[in-house]
Amino acid sequence: MAYRIVEREEWPAATVGQDCAWHNRFHPMTDAAGSIRQISAPALKAMMDEGGVALIDVRTEEEVAIARIEGARLLDRALHDELLALPPDTPLVFQCHHGIRSQRAAEYFQSQGFTNLYNLSGGIEAWSMLVNPAVPRY
Repeated sequence: MAYRIVEREEWPAATVGQDCAWHNRFHPMTDAAGSIRQISAPALKAMMDEGGVALIDVRTEEEVAIARIEGARLLDRALHDELLALPPDTPLVFQCHHGIRSQRAAEYFQSQGFTNLYNLSGGIEAWSMLVNPAVPRY
């Protein structure tokens, strides 16, 4: 799937805050073949404990202020550019609130040639329920 970056000023006022910054910034232009691997919260915890994986949070700054997974990095322009400079087989895990926006982010990076991509199934909500109940649910 090919995407184009839409700057915040271009976001339709009605969509800002309704879904997520990432979803609103990356609009699909074509359909893509292939799939992103879905990973459960407990499997992600095990992967993180082993190290060597980048966890990318695609939620808004306001959502991150409410709840976050330790070690996750908020996707902003600087991180976006940093990720694009990595080898295409670098394992990247994307997460959001429920897993929908992060799936779209993973699809974007797949369109940029990345091949080792994961989406946290159920998002931070699943993490709060299955891994760390201290992470607030919202």
